Amino acid sequence: ICQYCPFREICLPDEYREAHARVIIDTELEAMLDKRHPLKIVSKEFEKIDKEVKGIIKTANIDYFICGNHEVNVKRGKNVTVKIEPIDDKG
Repeated sequence: ICQYCPFREICLPDEYREAHARVIIDTELEAMLDKRHPLKIVSKEFEKIDKEVKGIIKTANIDYFICGNHEVNVKRGKNVTVKIEPIDDKG
C-alpha cells in the first residue's frame, strides 16, 4: 500500500528519495558541494558582522581612521559608503 500512497513522501522520505534520486559521480562537483555549506555559514556570519560594523562606523562621524590593523574610509553623500581595508604590515 505504501508504494502507491500519495503521502509516501511525507511518511517515508528516505524511501521516496532513494526511489527518485540519481547518483552522479563527479569528483569536482562533489568537492565543490563539500566546500559550499561551510562557506554559506561563514558568509552569513560575515554579513551580520559587516552590517554591525558599518552601522557603528556610519554613526561615528569620522571619515577616515585606523583601528587596529584596518584602515577605514567613509564617503558621505546621498549614500554613505564604508571601505575597510587591512593594513599591509610590509609597507
